Amino acid sequence: MMKKLLPTLLGAVALTAVASLPSGATTTGTTEACELRSGAITSTGAVRVQNHVATTPPGLDVNRLESNKLFAGKNVRLASMNYDGDYEDGSGRFGYLVFGNDMMQIKYYADLDGNPNSSYIGKVGSGWAKYRIFESSDLWLGSYRRTTQYAIHNDGTLARWSVDNKQVWHKTGTAKGYASFKSLALISQTKTYDTFLANTTNGRLYTIHIPTTPALKPVLKIVRNSSWQTFESLQATRCGNTGVVLLAIDKNTKSGYLYAVGHANGPKTVIKNLGKVKSTFPDAVLFTWGLPTQFNPPPYGE
Repeated sequence: MMKKLLPTLLGAVALTAVASLPSGATTTGTTEACELRSGAITSTGAVRVQNHVATTPPGLDVNRLESNKLFAGKNVRLASMNYDGDYEDGSGRFGYLVFGNDMMQIKYYADLDGNPNSSYIGKVGSGWAKYRIFESSDLWLGSYRRTTQYAIHNDGTLARWSVDNKQVWHKTGTAKGYASFKSLALISQTKTYDTFLANTTNGRLYTIHIPTTPALKPVLKIVRNSSWQTFESLQATRCGNTGVVLLAIDKNTKSGYLYAVGHANGPKTVIKNLGKVKSTFPDAVLFTWGLPTQFNPPPYGE
């Protein structure tokens, strides 16, 4: 029987060491290390799952394809997906994919061998052909739920939508000036703001702090001034009370590097390079497998 991928490996255990940035991103008083689960949609429409372990050098305890051909022929361009809890007969997945010009809501279950045993694909809306970056922030805290969507258009406009309890999207603002940004990685979710780590074509690494106020007024802070232009994709997951594990992927070489990142504080942010990961990244559509925040604490990296 295949070993189950339990959410506790990534989120439910109290991983506190990264708050002060450890020698390795391991838990205090335990041998468990933080893990980042990266995902991809392959050219044949299968789904890739990789678990990267935040040790020095990085470990890899899962590297598999599942749900073979589930999205075959769909022209998947963008993705933001969550990895739900494990059940007796498999695991749940939900999130959003862009098929060509259309934003789609996705729900499916994979059995213990990674085969889809049920699925739902529903159209949200059209007009997505010219968007090149998409990320979703789905925050559940008890009875409170907020789903906020973000995307960057080819013209450099950052757009935001709020999703109501009937799953209807409402556009809640735009901001200019994001043409040079290559990627967004969600590092904080609270009732009052979301924060992303983002890199640019000239090598700068920023935090983008976005309050949930009616007016869209992002606050940008430089974290590093150079050397991040190599990476086309940034992925992050919570590690410790106030830190994250960051995966930076270079699509040209199909390689990735893992970092332990302390609580974001502009240029004073501590970033430790844990090394090159053991797997490769041959797919065009990459994303982080997020963990549902009704079961796991949300990231608090800034």
